[in-house]
Amino acid sequence: MFFVLLFAGITFMSGAFGQSDLCVPDPVQNLTLSYNGTLNWTAPINCNVSFYVIHITNQDGIVFHYDTENVTFNASFLPYCEIFQFEVTPVTLYNVQGISSNISSQVLPGPSENLTVNYFNVTASNKTHLSLLWEMPDGVEKCVRLFRVVVWDADRNTPYDVYVTENTFNFTDAVPCMDYEFGIRPIFDPSEDGPLSLYNYSFPGSVTTAPFLTAILEGVTSINMTWMVESYDRNRCNISALNIDASPNFNVSHPVQDTPERPPVHFEILNLEPNTVYVARVSVVNTAGFSPSVTVPVQTLSNTTMFD
Repeated sequence: MFFVLLFAGITFMSGAFGQSDLCVPDPVQNLTLSYNGTLNWTAPINCNVSFYVIHITNQDGIVFHYDTENVTFNASFLPYCEIFQFEVTPVTLYNVQGISSNISSQVLPGPSENLTVNYFNVTASNKTHLSLLWEMPDGVEKCVRLFRVVVWDADRNTPYDVYVTENTFNFTDAVPCMDYEFGIRPIFDPSEDGPLSLYNYSFPGSVTTAPFLTAILEGVTSINMTWMVESYDRNRCNISALNIDASPNFNVSHPVQDTPERPPVHFEILNLEPNTVYVARVSVVNTAGFSPSVTVPVQTLSNTTMFD
């Protein structure tokens, strides 16, 4: 007797197929996606599998469909570090589909991929602020979980470092005329450190803050002053002089030998007229120019004062 058997959507003729032809493959085992984008699995052993159907979908619902006779599939064409769903289904010679296996994974950059920062820029936004900006090669930026920013300056034996999630960093403790070295290291997901990229930068010069008067002694024909200037820790630009401008009476530049300690600056102005008011504007001169000035009215003593 001749009859037709319907099974799993496939028409079988009783006179043409045996029991083994209806074998339903078990799911593939050890389904993994390697660093180089190769999908690997182990074939089921309960049936003779003819080929495998591969479906790949992303979160936007885009579907890729492929058939392969191998137990590997090259998925390196997929973008790096984007989550995809991979489904592998074994199929026998008689088009009997087995049970599907699924994994959720992403293609990660391999050891030969360029994982180094390929662009770096520093902008000085004001006297103490630096803005750092960097970029990664196309395709791998999605893979970066964090950036480690390392800062060395001419005074530090131990670097200052911080971890950021964006490709920018604002450094707010910069010192004019300081030499810096910045390091940027990408940290990938899963945790894997990329190479540290180093960049040297000299912070532009800036004038100092206005000087601060700490003492004054007025004589009959002279004036003694003591001034403090901005500390070396806050501005390393070399100081060359204090300028005392009381035009049209006098305009004096008092030389300064700059040192990291920057002690008080003492100077005396001689050959003044007795009992005379002078209005002096005092400023600091460094490699970047003249600081804001401080206006100081002073009056010499009269000739008779010294005998009182």
